[in-house]
Amino acid sequence: ALPRLFDKVECGIGQQVTDWVCSQAADSRYVEVARGEKRAEPIVITVGADDGEVADTGVMVRDDAECTIVVASLGAGEAGTSASLLRVIAGARAHVSIVEVLGCSEGQQHLDSVGITAGDDARVEVRQYALGGGTLALGSAIAQGLLRQGVAFCAALPTAEGLELCEIRTQSDFARCMDWWLSYPIPENPGASLQAFLAQHW
Repeated sequence: ALPRLFDKVECGIGQQVTDWVCSQAADSRYVEVARGEKRAEPIVITVGADDGEVADTGVMVRDDAECTIVVASLGAGEAGTSASLLRVIAGARAHVSIVEVLGCSEGQQHLDSVGITAGDDARVEVRQYALGGGTLALGSAIAQGLLRQGVAFCAALPTAEGLELCEIRTQSDFARCMDWWLSYPIPENPGASLQAFLAQHW
């Protein structure tokens, strides 16, 4: 099990999904990035819908530290479910980059939940690439926490012309941003989308 401190981290899809992932994961994984460390090697979390894999991961990024976290959910079968629960505690002035690549096949589903607690002057960047899957459930409990603290932030959203920044200062800004993001279509051919993504980014 993860340190009890992670129990206080609010996650995007809700407590019921959090409890389910914790009960289904074979083991919880805890990673700590030491104070001031600039970690070059990414922290990689891989789950496969073909094998019904479930991952429960907690990452502690101490003050002034930097790291990149990569979550990949892949599958090629006709059915199957994968799930990833990622909780991150970022200390003061920490820099965290999270990249999620979700490329299950049409008959599969993936549950993805992210929760982040950020200290003073911490910077957290989250990029989610939904490249296919019969059912994808994504949740990130970041925006609500920032809004409660009165912290303005920007989200990069896909458009036909590329990524566009959306500034969020209020709950109404956040609701507008979510409507925009949810209206963007997931490609019908997940295999081709995944190949194109890998060709461009790796």
